Amino acid sequence: MQQRSWKRRDFLGLAACAGGAVFAQALPGWAAGRDEAFYFVQLSDAHWGFQGPPNPDARGTLPKAVAAVNALPQPPDFLMFTGDLTHTTDDAAERRRRMREFQAIVAGLKVP
Repeated sequence: MQQRSWKRRDFLGLAACAGGAVFAQALPGWAAGRDEAFYFVQLSDAHWGFQGPPNPDARGTLPKAVAAVNALPQPPDFLMFTGDLTHTTDDAAERRRRMREFQAIVAGLKVP
């Protein structure tokens, strides 16, 4: 598999397909008493288990977002997920299966 060098614009474009991502540069002094700046990545509304429009690559988006985060030239200080991790279903067994799959994919994140 060929390594890809990700630029910020590439990452944001991919993350927009996953529901959104944000790079934020904090003001000095806001990071738990540290004076240096920090940045984080936010992934939102993964909806793992979703199929169909508007995301024709629903099963590929989350793994691609994980790969994009791992390929950043400097790892973020932290990563946070917001919104729905898995797509809604009334089937409890399916909900648990989706959560296990989600957890297995994001376990590959190389973020402190």
